[in-house]
Amino acid sequence: MRMLRAVLLGMIVAGALCATHARVIAQPPPSPPKAGEQIMPAADAAAIKAQLDAQTRAAEAAAQRAEASAKDVDRAYTQIFTGVGILVTLLAAAVAFFGYTIKDVRRAASRARQSSEQASDFAGQAAECASRARQLLGEMEDADKKVQEWVVGIEGFHRQAEEQARESSKVRIESVSPEQKARIEDLGRRLELVEAFGMPLSAEAWYARGNALYGRGEYERAIQCYDRAIQLKPDLAEAHHNKGVALGRLGRYQEELACFDRAIEIKPDGAETHCNKAGVLAELGRWEDALASCDRAIQLKPDYAEAHDNKGVALANLGKDDEALVSFDRAVQIKPDLPEAHCNKGSALGKIGRYEEALTCFERAIQMNPDDAKAHYNRACVHALTKKGNEALVDLGKAIELDARYKDMAKTNPAFGSLRDDPEFRKMVGLE
Repeated sequence: MRMLRAVLLGMIVAGALCATHARVIAQPPPSPPKAGEQIMPAADAAAIKAQLDAQTRAAEAAAQRAEASAKDVDRAYTQIFTGVGILVTLLAAAVAFFGYTIKDVRRAASRARQSSEQASDFAGQAAECASRARQLLGEMEDADKKVQEWVVGIEGFHRQAEEQARESSKVRIESVSPEQKARIEDLGRRLELVEAFGMPLSAEAWYARGNALYGRGEYERAIQCYDRAIQLKPDLAEAHHNKGVALGRLGRYQEELACFDRAIEIKPDGAETHCNKAGVLAELGRWEDALASCDRAIQLKPDYAEAHDNKGVALANLGKDDEALVSFDRAVQIKPDLPEAHCNKGSALGKIGRYEEALTCFERAIQMNPDDAKAHYNRACVHALTKKGNEALVDLGKAIELDARYKDMAKTNPAFGSLRDDPEFRKMVGLE
């Protein structure tokens, strides 16, 4: 638009100049003599006429020349003014163009300066980043060296953990000592670290990890580890056995029994497996089968106190109380610090009315294991039968605190008949 306005302005100036020139050239000729003006005599007039004619001709010639010159001048002026108009137009256009371009150049220059400043800032930041990158590269090289050292250490740690796992692969989790439990827990942490580094674990290592998780009470995760061990080594009888024990903790007795059967199929002479199979058969109420499993365990390992204890439980539930007492006595004789045997012996004595002896057995069991819910419950039963209500309520409360299942059992147990109407008893077992 600016350029267009400049062109139009030039055209208007050129047109005005041309119009002014046209007015200067087109002047009117002289007027003829008016009426009444004086006229010369005729004689003189002829001479004058001739002179005038000559002058006229000369004047006409001069006029013609003047006219030609005027036309030349007019053409020259026209060309000049046309050229001036064109020049003005071009000049205006040039001014408009270059003025517009200069503004653009100035704006572009301003933007260029800003871009240059930004580029300078970016260059500074890039230099800082490069410096930081060099620093990080140095740190990464140091870290890589440390990682390599760690890898060497972990590989040695892995070999050591695997050796310990193989040594502990014969451990039965249901009968470990506190020292063994501490070692199993430490080994489990070591194997977790090895696994975290992506190193493969052997079947024995997975088995050891399962034992550590079992010791923490994480039975589901322990079962998963035993499964991994079995997957790698299907004939690892100990993994089948310990998986069965973990399943029993979750009340999954049929699966537990299947695991023990598989372990016995792989290793028929495993006395511990036969003994634990007797325990799960007892949970299922299969007392004759439980008794047979106990006898097989004792045959394989005559001084197996737990097997004698389980045999006594089976005999007691089959109504063979005297034989049961013999088995309990044998268990206590072999292993005097076995609280389960003392507790079960006390139950058998209480069943046949030998309450004082029964209380003595329960006292021993509780001394060895203060958190033995079964011993507290059975002692509460004997106290109730001997009309010691307060003692019975104390022991029953402790038993329920340790194992809530005894709350429902106490509701229907005839041993608590003397306390059936006692408000505290009714509240304790949820009868109110």
